[in-house]
Amino acid sequence: MPEDFTPTEEMKAWARENAPTCGMRDHEAFMDFWLSVPGAKARKVDWVRTWKNWMRREHDKRAAPPTPRRAPQQRTTTTDKVNGWLALADNPTATDVLELEGTEWHTTGTSTNGLGA
Repeated sequence: MPEDFTPTEEMKAWARENAPTCGMRDHEAFMDFWLSVPGAKARKVDWVRTWKNWMRREHDKRAAPPTPRRAPQQRTTTTDKVNGWLALADNPTATDVLELEGTEWHTTGTSTNGLGA
């Protein structure tokens, strides 16, 4: 890329029409990026079109609605699990038997009378 690559009046008119949120700061970022890229990657057939693509992408980033973020899932802590086990132990009328499956407790739905029947 030539170090003195500057937008022509035609390029500026194109940007006002197609990338209105872009300005000289975006052009400077374009220049800094491409002047720092070494070798074959920095060789382009048409720098004006490369510039237009850059400006179009920058404009689209600004014009796009923000991506909604999912609320983080609440993780069960060891304290939560222990408190749950203690609450079950405090309830002698519980009718579910707890079994260890992997690292999680789950209820089997069977009656507990101390004999497993």
